[in-house]
Amino acid sequence: MQQEPLFYTKFPTYKEIVCYVKLIKLLYPKNVAVFQIGKSCQGRKILMVRLSENVDCLKNHAVLIDAGIHAREWLTHTTCLYILNNILEDPSVLSLMDFYFIPCLNPDGYVETHKCNRLWRKNLNRNNSKKKARMGVDLNRNFPVAFGTTGCSNDPKSLMYHGKYPLSEPESKSLAEVMRKFEKCLKLYISLHAYGNVILYPWGFKKAAIKHSRELQCCAAAACEAVLRKCGECRFTYGSIARKMYVSSGNTADFSYGMHNITFSYIIELQKGSRHQGFGIRKQMIKRVGEEVLAAVIGMVEYVFNFYNEKRQKRIKCARKCTSRKSGKLKRRSKRTKCSSSEEDCEDCKDEHLNRKRKIRFSESDESIIPPKMAKKDCDNKDNFMHCC
Repeated sequence: MQQEPLFYTKFPTYKEIVCYVKLIKLLYPKNVAVFQIGKSCQGRKILMVRLSENVDCLKNHAVLIDAGIHAREWLTHTTCLYILNNILEDPSVLSLMDFYFIPCLNPDGYVETHKCNRLWRKNLNRNNSKKKARMGVDLNRNFPVAFGTTGCSNDPKSLMYHGKYPLSEPESKSLAEVMRKFEKCLKLYISLHAYGNVILYPWGFKKAAIKHSRELQCCAAAACEAVLRKCGECRFTYGSIARKMYVSSGNTADFSYGMHNITFSYIIELQKGSRHQGFGIRKQMIKRVGEEVLAAVIGMVEYVFNFYNEKRQKRIKCARKCTSRKSGKLKRRSKRTKCSSSEEDCEDCKDEHLNRKRKIRFSESDESIIPPKMAKKDCDNKDNFMHCC
């Protein structure tokens, strides 16, 4: 895009985000597809943008990035849009993977932070109450993995209220449906949060290490190296959610990893602000943070692409070895003079097997291979023959 987008210098409203999404669909029809994946509690649309080299030809590998699951974390919305816009301007990374963006997963809460309460965190589920203090569910505690166990609350007044049951909220349902629908192609999941300058991976509900902890650490390290190369310094550290931050159950990263087998599942905590308890950041920082996270995301995408490409190459080599072994066995078997199989593929050995099993003796006057004591129906029945391959 020729002019700098609005969100480079200010925090956009929900309506401005929707307008931007509609605009890029018009400007980049070959690369952009827009989907409505659901609606919020108050009926606002939850939009998802897909970026690809060609909208009609999708890749087997894709990355999903969501932002704004916690309404007060405004920096996540601008960072998500910054990444989206820069990939449109330089689409080279689309040769590796398709990108799915959900720039505003909690639209009701986001509107609330602009109109009334800047520090509102949850969605706007009324929870059968007229009191504002009892409204809302923490969407990042509403997912099925270890739901309601640790790092959450069953009190609607709490900022970490997990809801009545898993996926009780339309916003969390929308994200879960996207993961279910695109489970086969999603290789990387990133949820943007603020704040902490840390790249987090499962588990969140316990401190035990996961099976793929080494791969996740390497990918996070690749992200930090990419930021260092691009920006000259890297403020990010990395570790598991429970060990690096705090224990929290029912979060999106645990859900994507535990339920949908997306090995590379992350929560990226962005930079801390100087106002509003750390959630308010100066507008001048939007571009700098966006640049850092863009470098981190591209570093992660490249690592994940190479990881699965190497895995694919190993499978191909393994398949070739198996094929060569099988062909070698077939060659050795073909050198044998006698046939030891009972399949009916070889017509040449059929009479030999018949004679051996039935002990047929040929008479001088009659050269028929049918033995005198064998009934005609037995002869016609193919099961009486022993065959070979």
